[in-house]
Amino acid sequence: MSRSDRSRSGADAPAVVVECDGETVEAADRVQHVDQLPPGDRQAFLDVVDGTGRALDATELRPGDVVRYTEYYCVI
Repeated sequence: MSRSDRSRSGADAPAVVVECDGETVEAADRVQHVDQLPPGDRQAFLDVVDGTGRALDATELRPGDVVRYTEYYCVI
């Protein structure tokens, strides 16, 4: 996955989460399992994945990060 594709237009723009193919994850990408996230970030991530949230508001996740849950999810 290219980090240049993961930039945001503004510093205050909320991040979003999209499902990605695990084969596109590169060795240099920061990959975390959902269980490694702090409780607040984990809940925010799960809310976005299950559809109850629209934008990700998490302190430990930034554009370009990958979260492994039931699939791989990219933060953009």
